[in-house]
Amino acid sequence: MARGPSLKPKNQKGKLGNIAKVQYDDAKETNPLQSAFTRRREIWVGRTAMTGFLSAVIGELLTGRGALGQLQLETRLPQNVINWAVFGIVAFNFVTALNPFGPTFDEDNQADVRKRPAGPTQKAMDPSKPAEYFGTSKGFGFTKKNELFVGRVAMLGFASELIGEVLTKGKGPLGQIGIPLNTEVNPQYATFALAVWVGFFLFAAIGFGNWGQQEGDNEIY
Repeated sequence: MARGPSLKPKNQKGKLGNIAKVQYDDAKETNPLQSAFTRRREIWVGRTAMTGFLSAVIGELLTGRGALGQLQLETRLPQNVINWAVFGIVAFNFVTALNPFGPTFDEDNQADVRKRPAGPTQKAMDPSKPAEYFGTSKGFGFTKKNELFVGRVAMLGFASELIGEVLTKGKGPLGQIGIPLNTEVNPQYATFALAVWVGFFLFAAIGFGNWGQQEGDNEIY
């Protein structure tokens, strides 16, 4: 028997202190020991990737190594063992998540995944409206749509960093940026640029941004 969405009330506080009661659609939960592609896990992995990429950049400024090299410093294992272990774990989880009999292709989960905002893999978009193509909200803001988009970018960025580190024999994200520029990235300039970059987006999102309950995009989770 088909089940309707589970809507739960939740109080959310806007910038002006007003309390708005909204309804949010609870995402489907699966066994944490089983690999699967779900809405809830995409958000969680996106947050992890954002944290991981930022940590890789900060770690490179401190050690001069990329994420894999930093892991080697901590574990003292040979670098080739670290590389194969990391990529083996990623490949295993990716392949097992595509198991046709697993949670990914469960009927309830597929219906749940379709609740995500429209993006590149869904309906056709107007090229003059890139925000619709990427599934982001209008302008800056800590909204769920924007979090989902930034998380996806972070996942691609962190995966590219790992692959690039192997191909460039140990260069982290900053070192890899220096290759097409044909120059070494100065750590002092990189630190300043990172602080300005993060500070700008935080200031814009907090001072001028939209919030989830105002955008009405609380269906993503």
